Amino acid sequence: MFNLNKYSDNRRGVGLWSLKVKFLAIFLLALTGFAGYHFLETRLKQNKISQEVAELQEQIDEFEKKNKNLEQLSSYLQTDDFKEREAKQKLNLVKEGEKVVIVKKEEVEKITQKEGVFEPEVNIDRPNYYYWWYYFFGIKEPEVTSTNSYEE
Repeated sequence: MFNLNKYSDNRRGVGLWSLKVKFLAIFLLALTGFAGYHFLETRLKQNKISQEVAELQEQIDEFEKKNKNLEQLSSYLQTDDFKEREAKQKLNLVKEGEKVVIVKKEEVEKITQKEGVFEPEVNIDRPNYYYWWYYFFGIKEPEVTSTNSYEE
């Protein structure tokens, strides 16, 4: 006759083996998901750090450029040409053998008008409403004397 215990033991072993395979598959799937998550997280951090490094490198390049410009300016400020120019402009000093020439404004205007270069003089010694008053009522504006300090 048939021995039922023999088949039932065999099926129970197959069922137990099938259950172990399922647990192993689930464990491997979870392990793969966990590893993938940490890999992606690490990759995102690495990209963020690379971007920060690039931004800092741009700042370094910019500061190096500014530093180079400042060094050039510093070396120019220490030259004799700069010192001479500043002494002439701010202290009104003259080197030995140089002559000072003062040119009147009228002479400059004559020369520029003869050459065809005419720059109109804008006089803003009065408030704006003053000029509007003369503009709207058609009254000719009286002659204004200039208050420039370089005229004689």
